[in-house]
Amino acid sequence: MALVYKDRIRQKASPAGTGNVTLTNPVDSYVQFQNASLGADTFPYAIVNGTQFEVGIGAYIDPGTSGSPYGVVTRNTVLSNSSGTTSLINFNGNTADVFITNASELSVLVSAQPTPAAFHLIKWTGSQYELIEPIQNGSALGGTIDSSVMFYDSTTTNYQADPDLKFYPGNTPELFVNGVIQATAKAFKIKHPILKNKFLIHGCLEGPEYGMYQRGIIKTRWCAEIILPDYFLKISENPTIAVTSNSFMPFKIVKMKNSFIIKNLIPSLKPIEYNYLIIGSRTDTKFSLES
Repeated sequence: MALVYKDRIRQKASPAGTGNVTLTNPVDSYVQFQNASLGADTFPYAIVNGTQFEVGIGAYIDPGTSGSPYGVVTRNTVLSNSSGTTSLINFNGNTADVFITNASELSVLVSAQPTPAAFHLIKWTGSQYELIEPIQNGSALGGTIDSSVMFYDSTTTNYQADPDLKFYPGNTPELFVNGVIQATAKAFKIKHPILKNKFLIHGCLEGPEYGMYQRGIIKTRWCAEIILPDYFLKISENPTIAVTSNSFMPFKIVKMKNSFIIKNLIPSLKPIEYNYLIIGSRTDTKFSLES
C-alpha cells in the first residue's frame, strides 16, 4: 500500500464526531473520490468546515464496501488540526469540504533528516515508487548479506539480498561481483597525476578469452628460472611468455611444467636484464565467443 497524491479530488460531507467521514454531494469541476482510482492506497486529506479543520493520512472505502452512495474516507493518522494537536477532531456536523491535499508535514522541505545508520528501500509498485521505511540489514534478512544489493520481487512481493553482488560505499566505493561483468566497452577514469583539473581515461584490453598475466624483471649472467605461482597454474592453461633484454646477446627460452628458463647462449661477464610478460588463459570461468 502506497501513499499517493491526486489532483482536484474534492467532495462535500457533514462529519460529526471522530469517526470516518461519509461523503455526500460532488463539487462542480472537481473529481469525486470514487472516480479517482485510489484503490487501497492511502493519501493526505484535509477536512475543513469553516471553524474546524483536520489534515491527516487516510484511505477511501468504495460505495460497494461501505454501503454509502459516495463512499467513506477513513481518518488513519492526524498530522495537524484546528486544535493544534495531532488528535482526531470532534467535528460538529456542519457541512465541510473533504479533499486530497499536499500536507506540509509530508513535504521534503520540512521533513526530518533520514535516520542515521538505517537502510531505506524504494520499490516500484504499479506506476509509482514507494518508500519502505527503514529496514535494517539484520538477522531477519540473513546474517551473510552485509552490503549486499537488495532486490524486490514484484511477483512474490518479497525482498531478497544477493550475496554475490555487493556494494561498499565510502571515499573509495567498492563493487563486488561474484560472476561476470559484461559491457560494450570498459574503461577507467582517474584524476591526472600531473595536470590539474584534468582526467586520465584508459580503455581496458579485450580479447577472446579471460586472461591473467605475470610480469617482472630478472638478471642473469648465464641461466635463470622464472617459477610461476601455484595459483597461476591452477586456474590457467597454455601460458606463453614474451621477453625483451637490454643486450644484443642471444638467448633461449625453455618452457618447463611450472616455469620458464632463460639461457644466455653465450655466457656474459655482466648480468643481462630481462623483462618478461607471461600470459595464461583462465580455466575457472567459461568464456563464450557468441551468445
